[in-house]
Amino acid sequence: MIDIIPNEPYARYITTKSREAENIIPTKVLDHFAKKNKVLKNNIDKIKMLIDDKNIDSSPTKFIDFKKGVRRQLIKTTCPDTNLFWGDAFKKAGLVKVCNQKTGCTSVKTCCCSLIDGLGTDLLKCTVKHLKENKLDFNDVDDYLKPEWVFLCESIIPYIVSPLRKSS
Repeated sequence: MIDIIPNEPYARYITTKSREAENIIPTKVLDHFAKKNKVLKNNIDKIKMLIDDKNIDSSPTKFIDFKKGVRRQLIKTTCPDTNLFWGDAFKKAGLVKVCNQKTGCTSVKTCCCSLIDGLGTDLLKCTVKHLKENKLDFNDVDDYLKPEWVFLCESIIPYIVSPLRKSS
């Protein structure tokens, strides 16, 4: 994909420190979606429990799959560093649970032991629609997300606010 993107000034790609665009949705917006849905609210509350304000750059909420959720296999892998990162965060948040499956999970994709259920595939689309209809103040953005938002805004604004090109 990157090979076919023309050089500046026509196009530019930005690499973020988060897994996906859904990972930088402020919890205030997520809370709005959960007002009338107790199951969604429960899952958003679990995500909030993982927010680590002391270690902003490596907060687990930046890396979980908001659409599909988190399975137990993710925090119990063969990689000690992965286990340490995910396991510690989920233990601290009190989200680790015993899996009741008769056959153990062999991979993240086949694991049925959900620690946090997904928020759905339409999350980003719903967020965009919500932000078109409702004002979002920068103060509404969670502290752990603000550096990423500042980075994105500083990167995108030169392409949004530019002089009109004269036609020849």
